[in-house]
Amino acid sequence: MLPALPLADNMLLPQSCDIGHQSLRARLKTKRAAMLFGYFIPFQVVLLPMARVLGIMGTAGTIPGLIFVHVIYGLGFKTLFYRNFCVSVPSELTKAAKVDGAGFFRIFWSIFLPISLPIIVVSMIWQFTKIWNDFLFGVSFS
Repeated sequence: MLPALPLADNMLLPQSCDIGHQSLRARLKTKRAAMLFGYFIPFQVVLLPMARVLGIMGTAGTIPGLIFVHVIYGLGFKTLFYRNFCVSVPSELTKAAKVDGAGFFRIFWSIFLPISLPIIVVSMIWQFTKIWNDFLFGVSFS
């Protein structure tokens, strides 16, 4: 069961790709501060609130609870990876797709997702090694 933990954590990879793509196109004044806030929270700050949440959910001391912790904590980093990848894609691709009549989701599924295979693989490898090397969450939540 434990070797499946890093693989199970990549369940939300499509959502992080979508959030990263949407955050690139959003026009919010505080989006940069909101995105950076989630990346610089150390593990130790998350321990007590996450233990309380797991206790309320009834998953404290279980493998699904540990998977939940890693999914939530890794979502921000994977979103950052994908957002930075989307910045490097030329805007002419999206403009040409809009001229052809494609909407937001068609642009995401037909243009961004097929060319983002390298960043998806990188984020999966990063998450796998982060979970494999993690001791603090494993000893605290399982």
